Amino acid sequence: MKKELISTLFLLGAVTLQAQEAIDKVIYRIVYKTDCVEDTTEIDSSGNYDYDEDEMALDVGTKVSKFYSLLNVRFTQWMGRTIKHGGEPDANDPQPPGPSILWTSYYNYPTGKVSTLWNELNARSRTEEPIMPVSWKIIGDTCTILGYHCTKAEAKYKGRQWTAWYTEDIPIDQGPWQLGGLPGMILKACDSHRQWIFTAIKLEQVNGKEELALDKGWKKYELIAKSKYYKWRRTTTKDDMVRQISAVSGVKVTFVDKNGEEYSPEEYRKEFMSADPFNPPDLSE
Repeated sequence: MKKELISTLFLLGAVTLQAQEAIDKVIYRIVYKTDCVEDTTEIDSSGNYDYDEDEMALDVGTKVSKFYSLLNVRFTQWMGRTIKHGGEPDANDPQPPGPSILWTSYYNYPTGKVSTLWNELNARSRTEEPIMPVSWKIIGDTCTILGYHCTKAEAKYKGRQWTAWYTEDIPIDQGPWQLGGLPGMILKACDSHRQWIFTAIKLEQVNGKEELALDKGWKKYELIAKSKYYKWRRTTTKDDMVRQISAVSGVKVTFVDKNGEEYSPEEYRKEFMSADPFNPPDLSE
């Protein structure tokens, strides 16, 4: 179920137009086509999931790596241009696809930790956790991805069973999300239920020509325990956030459907009074 972003991002603050702070230099970038399942109950008659799609970039620096949505970057840039035009989209600047993934992960920032910025439901939260090594078992099967000879490996990590394909031709022991620790770059990874699938579609040697950036709004993200955030995310509804916005602003907030019509009470209960599905790569909490 693709998120209906354009009607809610201005209100809920999922896109921020802030300057960036450099914390490292980008040496290598790998882009992954990412297929993820937001709602595991949405299955068709053939037993197939309804996938959301995104393009996630892994920026590898000298000390820090950043994993983030390129669709979110493009959408944010487009929204900034639209705001400069008075809020009216430019006919020659069509709206790009909106992101499905609204979190950003920093590996080894602070040193020895993974930090994740969560920008959902009108709240900015930051979780930190120690870097946990992945205990891979190298299977030995091989395949070719983007012209690179890859070897198969498997591991159980943070509540999921993962299969990865890595290439020693790129001697960087990293991969999508928090998957790494193999003798080469991971070009493909998926969990056993195929709810998260990362497939490399582009490789780029940046060689320090770009900065690896940290959002200057970093301190505005509330640092909370991952378990607390997960509980909040699994129980908070859009109605909770509407009430919060109305209370803070003193303005009554209403949502309308794609036709501009206000939701009926029954439709509103269905859409806004139950928690959104939450199915992150990490199921350890």
